[in-house]
Amino acid sequence: MSQSGSPALALPGTITVPEAASLLGVSKSAAYRAIEARLAGDARAWPTNVIRVGRTIRIPSSELRALLGYDPAA
Repeated sequence: MSQSGSPALALPGTITVPEAASLLGVSKSAAYRAIEARLAGDARAWPTNVIRVGRTIRIPSSELRALLGYDPAA
């Protein structure tokens, strides 16, 4: 299945929570709740690692692409 032109393939190294939420099809508030739960120790709450620097939260796009089934080598 061709995935050219997909927004998930053109992502920078990390993305914002609203961008990740949109790609996963969940609301921004649900994503923030799940990420806060993951940061508090529940690794099952959010499906990728989370990078937090101060108040900024970023999601590694390589993990998100893998979760969505996009092969970076394709």
